[in-house]
Amino acid sequence: MQIKIVQSLFPLRCFGTYPFILFIILRVFWISVFPATAGDMAISPSFQGYTGLLNTPNALTAGKGTVFAAFSNHTEYDRRHINGVENYFFSLELIPCLEIGGRFTEEGGLDRAPDARRDLSAHLKFRIPRIFDSPLIPDIAVGSQDPSGGSSFYRSNYLVITQEIHRARLSLGFGIGPDRMEGVFGGAEIKLFDWFRLIGEYDTEETNLGIELMTPESLSMSGFRFGATGKTSTVDDFATMDFSVYAAIPIGGRDELRKTSTTVPTVESRQTTKPANETSVENRRTDKTGLSTLIDRLGELGFENVAVAQLKNALYVEYENNRYNHNELDGLGLVLGTASEYLSDHRARLFVVVKEVDLPLLTIEAEKTDLDAFFHDNGPAGRFSSSLDIKNANGFFSRKNAAGHAAKHHRSILKPRLSIYPGLTTFIGTDYSALDYLVSIRPDLRLDLWPGGMVGAVWDIPAYWTNEFDDGEAFNSYRNDARLERIMFHQAVKVSSGVTAVISVGRYYEDTTGVLAEAVWSPGTGKHRFSLKAGAFENENNLKKEVGVGAYRYYYSPLDLSIEGKYGQYWAQDKGFLFKLNRFFKDTAVYSFYRHVGSGEGERAVGIGFSLPLTPKRDMKPRIAQVTGASRWAYEHQITVADSGEKNPINTNIAVVPNTGYGLDRIYFNGDRLNEAYIRRHTERLRQSYLKWGT
Repeated sequence: MQIKIVQSLFPLRCFGTYPFILFIILRVFWISVFPATAGDMAISPSFQGYTGLLNTPNALTAGKGTVFAAFSNHTEYDRRHINGVENYFFSLELIPCLEIGGRFTEEGGLDRAPDARRDLSAHLKFRIPRIFDSPLIPDIAVGSQDPSGGSSFYRSNYLVITQEIHRARLSLGFGIGPDRMEGVFGGAEIKLFDWFRLIGEYDTEETNLGIELMTPESLSMSGFRFGATGKTSTVDDFATMDFSVYAAIPIGGRDELRKTSTTVPTVESRQTTKPANETSVENRRTDKTGLSTLIDRLGELGFENVAVAQLKNALYVEYENNRYNHNELDGLGLVLGTASEYLSDHRARLFVVVKEVDLPLLTIEAEKTDLDAFFHDNGPAGRFSSSLDIKNANGFFSRKNAAGHAAKHHRSILKPRLSIYPGLTTFIGTDYSALDYLVSIRPDLRLDLWPGGMVGAVWDIPAYWTNEFDDGEAFNSYRNDARLERIMFHQAVKVSSGVTAVISVGRYYEDTTGVLAEAVWSPGTGKHRFSLKAGAFENENNLKKEVGVGAYRYYYSPLDLSIEGKYGQYWAQDKGFLFKLNRFFKDTAVYSFYRHVGSGEGERAVGIGFSLPLTPKRDMKPRIAQVTGASRWAYEHQITVADSGEKNPINTNIAVVPNTGYGLDRIYFNGDRLNEAYIRRHTERLRQSYLKWGT
């Protein structure tokens, strides 16, 4: 689609443009006299998807915690007289200095010509880390567009240098093609207002001019930002303009951490706000019925399997959280802050046990003085983090002394829990259509039986799908009638302080039964994790499958980044390895992966995915039963990598690891975040949850 610009609005076309040009000259003079500070220019995606100018990149990356989603109607140099070009992009900085992104191009619309393109491609850009943080030192980046695959239309490798000078950002680079951007390229971005920029560039083939409108920072909504860019070329019809629109989306949603310098209520201030007939905090600490009051209060907050005991100079609390399901730290902070109110002796300690399915997993100890300083007196998070004593719970855990006789309250046994969430299957850019999808409804029912023991059942109910999922069409095999997909019994055990295991038995798929065992060893702080998953299955046609996969994961806490490698025999009986890079942005995880099975070139696949909670931060209170959304809902898209000159085949069974939905990560380990390293990294969240729900 192309838009004809009204001549009176575009430079040098008629008398009506002179006031516009005069306005620009005056504005440039103004900003030259009153320049902005360096580094305050917003970053935005180019017409190629990577961050940059119009057709060319700059040396900057998307920035932490931001995803760019963009659309453009841009046509490449050859312009092949194809109408209805649509380009869809995304880009994000998965790890510092590394931007990754994808592009889907659809040419021709409904009246596609034989040579019209339908293409999926990726891009990578690496910004050289700064050694000296000085505005006088330019940024340098190297990148690759459309780097691999069976067919290539946009392949380009480049180096680019960018320097900001007040309200101007200048870029100069060199590309080696081979499909586009061969030779020297460069351009400039000039910010006239927070919401308006002029852009000019030479992309080795054409000189392009453009304007960009964007949401001013003062009007951005919780980090969301929107923009639109218009571009014209001096080679093509000068009054013909391509356009793009984009959104900058903060991953993980709005940051709700509050400044606590003036908002943390002290013990004394909370006392004065209570009704006269209610027991004060100080009284609860000394009253003999204080323990039962704490039990009732934790139950009112929604915690289960609660046990409380008074040990020698210590208060013992164990609990299970099934209500604050975005992150286990919300429940932990609420318990620590609430229980600290019941410590009467300044020398006392609080001993807390975190449980899942009534199985002890983690213990946290803290002194009363440290708890009061952090939760009630706005003490520094770093000091409180270093004061905590965090350990894995011992195997076959037995409670200490008097706590061994403490009764459990608010039990979770035989309490039905129903999670309802969507299922989504997609195929993008295939020979059949640009996009095909199947949306289903997935009720997930869980029933706890005893510590570590539960039964889980999952249904799949197709709700809406595109034509290619119809009977007799290309993707019909991916659509089933409404069915009970899976029903299995799961038993988890704490083998030792660092080793947890679970075994699952039952119907894994509608026609397949079997057993799947998983064990995880996470020593020390949890930065290192070793795991093993093995299983045996058989379907109604006596087809047997054996699975065995070993894995190692390293967690780098400063970035909430984990790097994982797996090797073994997978669901389709293929053998090979899987490499995964996963990063958490608040409670949203974004990951990329590479899969390789077989010998030699074998079969390869690359992809990107994300997982996030699809449920309120505080779910309904678990009483007789509980209904929630998904605590971790995941979606990923995979592309099978073809050899040069070949089409990418559709294969969704490369290196697939069986997943019962009730594995250790989802049910027991807070999405691989229930460890000492993660808790110490996010201590401030403990206080914020207590401020939000406990005070």
